[in-house]
Amino acid sequence: MDEDILRMATECAQRRRLSMCDMLCDVCVLDITKYGIPPRQLMAYRHSAKLATWPIKVPQGRYSPELNTTGKIFAVFVCVFFFFCVVMFIPKANMSRKIEKVAKKEYEGYTVTEMPTATIQPTSRFDVMKYVQENIYDVATWSGAKPNEVNCVDYAVLTYIIGTAKTKEKYRIIRNINPNTGMNHLFVYIGGLPYEPQNGESMRDAWGEVYDSRYDADVTETFRVIVGGDKLYM
Repeated sequence: MDEDILRMATECAQRRRLSMCDMLCDVCVLDITKYGIPPRQLMAYRHSAKLATWPIKVPQGRYSPELNTTGKIFAVFVCVFFFFCVVMFIPKANMSRKIEKVAKKEYEGYTVTEMPTATIQPTSRFDVMKYVQENIYDVATWSGAKPNEVNCVDYAVLTYIIGTAKTKEKYRIIRNINPNTGMNHLFVYIGGLPYEPQNGESMRDAWGEVYDSRYDADVTETFRVIVGGDKLYM
């Protein structure tokens, strides 16, 4: 199973169980039916999500040693899970804020050389990334850059501009700075999932263990200023 899809399905099930869901599935990134998953796999994801979130119930007035033991195991699992969340996500939040500050300072001098004028009508995120790969140019530059130099910034910014203008999916520009693996890269989230726009693969498939999502930081707003804020629609 894809870990990102399972995580989204589990969070969706948890929100429903705790009555935290507003039932606006058509605009929710946690709705896994949007990602082209076959029906049988979809059922498997939902079943796994339900098992991971649904509480174990002991019938009132009856005692079952087996259920009691299972309940204790479940309680231990919940404690471990919340400890894991504290250990994993609080450092990630702190790291994201640091990366956002670094990115904002680095990209202050960037400008858009020429806004794209794409006439395509993409039917999927992969159409957008394919168009970008075939039509990439020096989109965003700065005073000290070489003329017509193309790098990950150009791929991410052009994918964001085309995707936001031509599709209904949510595109975000992401910066990952990982001192442990040496990654210093710009890419995109599409519908809440990380993609490498240079080849259309997921970040995990494209970079393997070099990519660690804990070091992801959303720098979209920094680039929205560069490309003219809301005036990016073609």
